[in-house]
Amino acid sequence: PIEEEASYHISTITGSAQARVTPSLPRALSPPNMHTPTLVAFAALLVALSVCVPALARPQGAAPRSSPFRGITKGQYNGSMVAWFHDYNGYDDAQYACEREFSASHVCTAFELSLMAQYEGLNQGGDYRYVDLSFAVNAKGQEINDCFGFTSDDSKYLSRCVRHVIGGPVVPRACECDMVMPFICCDNQ
Repeated sequence: PIEEEASYHISTITGSAQARVTPSLPRALSPPNMHTPTLVAFAALLVALSVCVPALARPQGAAPRSSPFRGITKGQYNGSMVAWFHDYNGYDDAQYACEREFSASHVCTAFELSLMAQYEGLNQGGDYRYVDLSFAVNAKGQEINDCFGFTSDDSKYLSRCVRHVIGGPVVPRACECDMVMPFICCDNQ
């Protein structure tokens, strides 16, 4: 049998990785169109990736990443949180809805949902509202404004939400404020 020994050096972010491969099959027994240098290069690439990928996952010394997600309220609410908690600030009432079910939590923000989308996805088991703190007007003339600061259950106002469409993607949408749904809650970090 013909044996060849090859060494390949691949420079990586963390330094250099070296692959040393000694093929065990003679060239005559190798699969068609697969030459020893190709196999050696592939093996060297695998070794380099085993060195590079962990280095790219997280900078050295950085804390492991985690999702801020705590849970989805069992309570179902329309957009008028002041009707439930009887004051004039709908945002703190929405926060209280999370706090009473998940201690040390608040209603997740659009930023926190973007983190969740990257870590584990937005499919958390149902439809839910979140805080967006933005203003827009859709084509129907409805205002997207967190249900007027979570003080209104009028369908002319909308809030940001995530709705699950069977067979479709799980993405943020705008939901009318007369719709009843839970809030998604995140950890107070």
